[in-house]
Amino acid sequence: MNRARLDGLLGDPASAGVYDLPAGCARLVRAAAAARRLPYRRVALASAEDKRALLRVLARALRFPATFGHNWDAFADAVGDLRARFPDGLVLLLDGTPRAPATTPGEVDTALAILREAAAEWGGRGTPLWVLVSAR
Repeated sequence: MNRARLDGLLGDPASAGVYDLPAGCARLVRAAAAARRLPYRRVALASAEDKRALLRVLARALRFPATFGHNWDAFADAVGDLRARFPDGLVLLLDGTPRAPATTPGEVDTALAILREAAAEWGGRGTPLWVLVSAR
């Protein structure tokens, strides 16, 4: 994906959702989010060797409260609650490949399903959530 296409995507709140990107797009995504003055969070997936580690890196990057329960229901609730902190939208980059690809893809798919639902819910309330997945 080139800068113009990414800028166009982030410029259209109706296009918010989950997208796969080629590897190595972190700088491009960050620059496009900055150009649109959109909050940006990057989650480095390389340290996510299992579900617990995946939820930990997501919670850290998204600054979930200390009371976060580290399970999928708590993740869904915490992502929904983020909308209040990011009323103008959020660009979330999931970057890299988990360390244990034989066991983690299902967990990443679960996280993406929850994020896909959140993007639809946020969009229905006028707040765009873009989840960009690089090198899955």
